[in-house]
Parts: sequence; C-alpha cells; structure tokens
Amino acid sequence: MPMIEVSEEELEHRRQGEVLDRIHEARVRGDVEAEREAQAELAPSPTVLMRAKRVMGSDWLRRQPYDMRRAEEVYGRDWLDAD
Repeated sequence: MPMIEVSEEELEHRRQGEVLDRIHEARVRGDVEAEREAQAELAPSPTVLMRAKRVMGSDWLRRQPYDMRRAEEVYGRDWLDAD
C-alpha cells in the first residue's frame, strides 16, 4: 500500500483539532483543570491572535493559556505591547 504524504500544515490542523476535541471533552466532564491544560496546547494563527488582541485587548490575551510563539515570530517579541 502506498504511503500518503501529508503536509506539515495538514498535520498541524489535525493536531489542533485533537486539542479542540480534548477541550470539549473536558468541558463536558466539568474538568476545568484539564480544559485549561488542553487550551495551553492551542496555537491559534498569528492572524487570529492579532484579531483577539484588537477585540479583547492585550491584557485579556496575556491571561489566556494559548501558545503564542508563532505570533512572536511573525510580529516580533513585543507584539502584545505594540499599538
């Protein structure tokens, strides 16, 4: 059987989908700690994070457990402090 090649983007998409499933399952169980831990694995795109910053504010975004490394790579280390 031939191997199916999957792009890095597709792999990341699948991984994030699995994280969302775990968040949902934890929420249904009422397990706030497990939900928060799974949220920390979410890595929203830099564009989504920038929109969240504009809509919700930098302080709100700092309190979220999201992985923001890609946004730092795109916008710079101090992107949350910049206007």
